[in-house]
Amino acid sequence: MNAKTRTLIHLVPLLLAATAEAQVGPADLINSVTQSDTGYQIAERGQDFAVVRKVTTTTDAAGTTAFGTNEFTLLENGLHYFGDEQWKVSEDIIEAFPGGAIASRGPYKTIFSPDLNAEAVFDIQTPEGQRIRGGVRAIQLTDRATGKEPAPRHC
Repeated sequence: MNAKTRTLIHLVPLLLAATAEAQVGPADLINSVTQSDTGYQIAERGQDFAVVRKVTTTTDAAGTTAFGTNEFTLLENGLHYFGDEQWKVSEDIIEAFPGGAIASRGPYKTIFSPDLNAEAVFDIQTPEGQRIRGGVRAIQLTDRATGKEPAPRHC
């Protein structure tokens, strides 16, 4: 069994344990890997990935030094967002402000209106700069006991 295989065998339980926890966010996942073994560093980042790398050195009895690189790619939708000219770890945070609430620490920036009658209750900006706006147009209620649906009520 080579060193890369041994490393992966040790990392798989760690990653599975990290993802099994409730409400594990991207930052938690990256921190669980880099803090469990401080030799691992984030070598490269993108919106949906992080390349995690560890370089080790060994010296044999003859004094020859060899370098080994263990590397894996962590894949996660929306793992990072680009801000202030660098990739940052996404955070699942919605913050209140006087005109509603905003989620700005991820690749899709979203503004929420406190008024459900507004033309745009949500306004999403994609990483490419496109805008998606929408809102509540109708609310339909269903009685779970009878299965009957009253007529839709328009906002």
